[in-house]
Amino acid sequence: MKKILLLLFITGIIAACEGPEGPMGEPGEPGQGPNWVVLDINIKKSDWQRTGGANELGSYFSASFAVPELTSTVYNDGIVMAYIEFNGDFQTPLPYTRYYGEPQGDSEALWSEILDYEYKTGSITFYSTPSDFVTDQTPDGAVIRLAFIW
Repeated sequence: MKKILLLLFITGIIAACEGPEGPMGEPGEPGQGPNWVVLDINIKKSDWQRTGGANELGSYFSASFAVPELTSTVYNDGIVMAYIEFNGDFQTPLPYTRYYGEPQGDSEALWSEILDYEYKTGSITFYSTPSDFVTDQTPDGAVIRLAFIW
């Protein structure tokens, strides 16, 4: 029993030892680390392209961007996360759903809009799909923050 207590005492002393703190390392580039990248994509209203007719079932909008930072290493071994940013005040992860309604005579028109994305090595595509498939009005622009970790 004394040997066990002595061993625990010595282990505690060794674990509590700490050497002097070394100097601070050089600062890295903003938005990048050894295994992560953060960047913003500014989707302009003119970037959205409609697929399908203005009120055709299954119609939606898409906007594609080249992203050279989205390497095969990120694609195969990493995680890609996207967030929509609102007025620089807050971020919400994608997919993002927003609900809308407006008076229409004696009733209301109700719909939602879903913003999601897909990616491959070197590019990313964002999709805006209204639940009622009415695509006669182009979506507004948006700032999307991408974060890659690998």
